[in-house]
Amino acid sequence: MTAQPVFIERAVEAALKSSAAVRALCAGRVYPLVIPKGTKLPAVVYQRMRGKPDSTLAGYSSEGVDIMVNCFALQFDAAKELALAVRGAMAAPPLKAVFNGDRDLLNEKGDVFCTNAEYTVQQSGGYCHDSG
Repeated sequence: MTAQPVFIERAVEAALKSSAAVRALCAGRVYPLVIPKGTKLPAVVYQRMRGKPDSTLAGYSSEGVDIMVNCFALQFDAAKELALAVRGAMAAPPLKAVFNGDRDLLNEKGDVFCTNAEYTVQQSGGYCHDSG
C-alpha cells in the first residue's frame, strides 16, 4: 500500500484528538487557528507558524515545521495539565515533535488562562507521511 500524504496540520489534529490524555481533559475540543464561538473550555488551538526547508546537495529533502499549540482553560492548573498532555501527544509517533518552549498567558479580563507552546515537526515534501 502506498503512503498517503497528510497535511501536517491534519496530522497534528489527529495526534491530539487520538490522545487519551488530551481527550480526557478537553473532550476532543481541538481546533485549527480559533476556538469556535460558544465552545466550552478547556480547548486546544493549533496553527502552523512557519516551515524551514532542509536542503541537501541533491536539493530539497524535507522541512522543519514550527507549530504553535495553545491550551485554554478557566483555571491555571487546568491549562497547565492540558499543556502537559499535549506535550506528550506531540512527542509521540508519528509526529515526534521537538518541544521548543512554552509560556503562560492570561486574557485581558483575567478569566481565561492559556499555556502557549511551540514545537517543531519534521516532514518530507510538504507533508507528514502516514505509513498505513
